[in-house]
Amino acid sequence: MAIIRDRGAGKIYSLPLEINDYILFYNKTLFDDRGVPYPTEGMTYDEAFELAKKMTFFDGYKQIKGWTQHPDQYLLLNQKGLSFFSQTERDKVYITSQEWIELVNNLRRFYDKTQNPGNEWKDVTDFFYNSTAATAIDNLERLLNFVSIKDNQIPQDFIETSGREPITTVKLNIPSNWDITSIPVFEDNPEEIYMANALGMFITKQSQMKEKAFKVVNMFLREDVQKARAADGIKGVVKTEEIANAFGTNVPEYKDLNLKAVYWGENAVQPVRPPEIAGGGYWDIATWAVFRKYIFQYGSSTEMALQRVEMEENQWIQDRIAEGWEFY
Repeated sequence: MAIIRDRGAGKIYSLPLEINDYILFYNKTLFDDRGVPYPTEGMTYDEAFELAKKMTFFDGYKQIKGWTQHPDQYLLLNQKGLSFFSQTERDKVYITSQEWIELVNNLRRFYDKTQNPGNEWKDVTDFFYNSTAATAIDNLERLLNFVSIKDNQIPQDFIETSGREPITTVKLNIPSNWDITSIPVFEDNPEEIYMANALGMFITKQSQMKEKAFKVVNMFLREDVQKARAADGIKGVVKTEEIANAFGTNVPEYKDLNLKAVYWGENAVQPVRPPEIAGGGYWDIATWAVFRKYIFQYGSSTEMALQRVEMEENQWIQDRIAEGWEFY
């Protein structure tokens, strides 16, 4: 609701329906081979970093990465609840605070060649399709995708050819023994996971059946409906012990997984900008540029990377305003 109020400049234009939350996948076979205990709920990032170092190793001639976590989502849905925007200036990106620096440095060490050599960032598919990563943080949609893979072939529903050879022609090497747990936490926020990666329901201004539409929205948010959807593997926004226990019970492929991890912890909450500050709208920020452009490609310091992205995004916003763009 904080996200909705912030993006609506204090007004509520939608209601959240479900959350495509992020969880930690891990390859049990690799952990067993190394004699390293499995990650668990409540593990801190410092503990995860030590685990990542132990699980980054050569298996014969094959490099195994100890940790894969997409930096874009890590920043966008950050567990500190940090906003990309100033809380006092309209249309102003502000990501150069000490809190932002510490947030970036926390993940940066996992991919630092001097601190964890061999664990270079590529993407999370190193875990899912190649078995060359011990861990991966990804969302619940990936969970359904992953359990649907049979005989190392991606289901037709997930094939994207884009004019290239179908991905099913690629020989996959998926982990045969794996499980899930919750993502790591910060010591000063010991139960906060990512901000809600939420899907909302809107009723359009031109709708001729607003009252009926709202009844449909209300129906989806009833506890019995949220429980039924949870049983099908969809995490809703209503959280009760009964709903959490129902998650995935209609999905046979989930029966041996640690499903309690899906509802573990609480989503971080972002600050809500005052309406007069948020009234300029929500501007899409190029989170990818912090790590994947300035840190990984150019080797910039954390401070420089944040400064460059902040400057570029503020310039882009001012250029759009000068062109007469308006956001509602």
